Order: sequence, then C-alpha cells, then structure tokens
Amino acid sequence: MKLLKSYVSIVVLGMSLQAFSPLAYAADIDPWEPANRFIFACNKRADKYFIKPVTQGYYFITPALFRAAIHNFFSNILELPTIGNNILQLEGAAALKSTSRFLLNTTFGLGGLGDPATQLGIEQHKKDFGQTLSRWGYTNSHYLILPLLGPTTIRDALGLGVDYFMTPYAYIDKDRFYYGLFTLGLIQKRSEFLEQEKSINAVAVDEYILVRDAYFQRRQYLMTDGVESPDLENY
Repeated sequence: MKLLKSYVSIVVLGMSLQAFSPLAYAADIDPWEPANRFIFACNKRADKYFIKPVTQGYYFITPALFRAAIHNFFSNILELPTIGNNILQLEGAAALKSTSRFLLNTTFGLGGLGDPATQLGIEQHKKDFGQTLSRWGYTNSHYLILPLLGPTTIRDALGLGVDYFMTPYAYIDKDRFYYGLFTLGLIQKRSEFLEQEKSINAVAVDEYILVRDAYFQRRQYLMTDGVESPDLENY
C-alpha cells in the first residue's frame, strides 16, 4: 500500500481540521467512506501477507548503498513529470531547475543512480498533474482509496494517468523488463516506509482516518509549494 513519507510528522504537527466540524469535513471529502474503508482493509491484508514480507526480504538482503542508488534512479525518472507540470503551471524557473537536476543526475550520476545535483545545492521539488489541475481550478475533490495504490482523490487519480505518460514507462515494451522494473520501483518505495510504519502503528487512533487526514495535509502542503495553509479548504 502506498504511504507518504511524511505521514507521521504531519499528523503529529497538526491534524486539526480547524474550519470544519469532523462530521461535515468527512462528508465533504469522503462521501464513499464505507467503500473506501473496505478497499483500505483489503490493501492492509495484501500488504501484511505479501507486499510487506517481500519488501522486508529485499530490505534485509540489499545493502543500503544499493537501495540508495535504486531510490535515486526512480526519483530521477520522476523529474520528467515534474518538468512537464512546471511548464503546464507556467513556472519556468522551476522547470529549468528540474531539467538541470535531471540532466546532471542522468549524466554525471550514471543514469540517475547518483544524485550530484543535490550535492551541488539543486534541491528536488515535485510537481504532479493533480497539482496542475488544482492550479487550473479543480481544487476540491473526493477522497478515494485505490486497490494496492492507496489514498488519492478523483483529481489526483486522473493526474496519475497523465503523469504516467510523461515517464519512460509508457513507451517501453510491456515485457519482463518492464514489469521487473515496475515491481522493483514499488518494492523500493515500500521499503522506505518500514521505519515510519512503526510510528504509525504506535498511534492509538483509527488508522484509516489518520492516513486520510495526513494525505490531505500533505497534498495541501504541496499545492501551496510548502507554504503552510491555515485550513484545508482546498483539497
């Protein structure tokens, strides 16, 4: 199940809903809560009995240096949709910054396995088509749990499809290499949240609500380019 690296820190720093009462807030953003909870539970079981054991095996047998290189490789690929969405949002300076990161890491970073751009002070920022749709006026969207992929919204799920076509995945043959690469990316991403998961499990609250509220806090943070918003009116 897809998790976000900052779930715990966001929840601890502030999971209040300020402008909304809890019931009104839930009705506004999560009208399909029973169905979402069912898919959430199915995802948890799939993660517990298959995805997590495979990930733990990968984490155990793979040296940290290799895991870091794999992380850098897939992170470098995601610079491409970031570049595209920066352009769609008319953020030319940000597009140039992401382009320079991609070129530096692809060449001097040996295909993205290294991250010399960060070492040179060119920090990564991420943009996706869900953010672009929000910038174009599609602000509020209903919460949705996708099988295996986890929390999103209708808007952000549409964005996933567009972002996919901004990556090389859409243009390589759907053979063993493709599925192997895709699976490795998912396992690597899941492995990055093994430690954070311990903190999530230690919080004695409804995990479904914790994940949902943290998702919207994180998206609000991204929509405002890291500028904290006093409420969640744009989600």
